[in-house]
Amino acid sequence: MKSAEYQQSFRNTKKKASQKPKLVELYQFPGFVDKVPIPLPYETALNTIIGNVMSSHKQRGVVRIFNTPVVQEIVLDCFWWIFLHMYKPNAEHQRKLFDRVAQNYVRLLDLCLKLTSGDALLNIFPTLLSQIIYSSFCFSFPQSLHRFHTRHFKSQLCCLLWQWFGGLCPNPGSYNNWDYDALEPKEDMSHKKEKQNKDSSFFDLFPSKKQLSATTSYSLRPKKHPKQKPHPTFREPEFTCMAFNLNGNSPLMQYYLKRQKAELHSGTNILVRRTEPKKQVIPQ
Repeated sequence: MKSAEYQQSFRNTKKKASQKPKLVELYQFPGFVDKVPIPLPYETALNTIIGNVMSSHKQRGVVRIFNTPVVQEIVLDCFWWIFLHMYKPNAEHQRKLFDRVAQNYVRLLDLCLKLTSGDALLNIFPTLLSQIIYSSFCFSFPQSLHRFHTRHFKSQLCCLLWQWFGGLCPNPGSYNNWDYDALEPKEDMSHKKEKQNKDSSFFDLFPSKKQLSATTSYSLRPKKHPKQKPHPTFREPEFTCMAFNLNGNSPLMQYYLKRQKAELHSGTNILVRRTEPKKQVIPQ
């Protein structure tokens, strides 16, 4: 019995020692392959990641279409494009990946026209796609989670995919509403610890007896500051004005039409002013 346990323990130790560190900085792009999507690094299961993201959504039509080959190819090609863009830039590979994403996006639009829930899918597609690709990075490179937790990475990821597939930028900080328990490996506890530190108790809003006794030695009479204005509960949001073309196409569709030499050269662009928040509104 002891010999068997020792051998099993030795195998587990040897297996852990032989495992290579899964760092995004050390990984090399395997190369573009025509007509075949590139799988996720280290044999990460894409179906499992999609299932985790879809578990919180009740729309069956949306869940079902994410298991189709067209959408899965879009997910994989977007993942590798973002990997190259952020860590190993390669213009030729990125062009080929973008070309295939554009073709599959046209196929997805054609598929949505035949579905009763097609409009609902297109409205929520950028949000779900952002979460799936974020989770793919976390599960593929668990030792580089500190790079993916940053606001810079998540903002770039969301803005890029929303502009490609939605035509607009998302609200700043939209990723704060994600279910990170489903998107990240269970071994990682950093988000839970940060959340526990941020979520203060209701009674923490009031001073303790020790704090009250410390203030009694000072004058409690308020000082007069006639020129000082009271602070608002929330910061004033910052907005920016953007020019939006009502007759425009998404970058993917525009690229596809140009490649097919079907782009219209005549017509009038209808430009309207669109006001959108510039920064996330954070309470004081």
